[in-house]
Amino acid sequence: MSQAKGALSGGRALTKLVQDNPTQGSLIQKIITAINTLAENTASSAVGRSTQPPPINALNVKVSGEYAHVTIDHSGDIQQGVHYFVEAANNANFIGAHPIHFGTSRTRDPIHLAANDDNGNPQKWYLRGYAQYPGSNPSRPVPYGGTNPTPITTTGSTNLTWQPSTGSGTASNSGQQIGWGFGKIARRQK
Repeated sequence: MSQAKGALSGGRALTKLVQDNPTQGSLIQKIITAINTLAENTASSAVGRSTQPPPINALNVKVSGEYAHVTIDHSGDIQQGVHYFVEAANNANFIGAHPIHFGTSRTRDPIHLAANDDNGNPQKWYLRGYAQYPGSNPSRPVPYGGTNPTPITTTGSTNLTWQPSTGSGTASNSGQQIGWGFGKIARRQK
């Protein structure tokens, strides 16, 4: 049986164990198979981090008033358990972007994007999306508009400057580590 990347293997030690003690070797093989099956079913890895999913193809955005309906195109080869994230920011570099978890859906309810900041100045919004497995790094983010992020303007009377982002997953609480989704490291220390 071929092993997937990140799969646990008994190697030569298991082969020797099966020869010396077939009952014990069979039990260890069943445990290894169970661990690898669990990892595959949870989109994680039995050994190390999983391979990240391919980047999404594009974001589709439809705006009405102060709402943006965002859908994600992702036609790549993906595994069960993939999650999607969209980040919203008021700058094309996505500094301090706010992560919005779509879960396993590539379509969600419209996002409210206030037309004006706290002072009544019109705001431009930039969006980008990416995919991630629970046990992998996020894929490369793809901005709405492709390589040249396209701003979105909404119309309405709401004056609301979003509070600073605090990030997502294991990213720093500063909101400056963007594109992290669940995280790029398994555990964040204080």
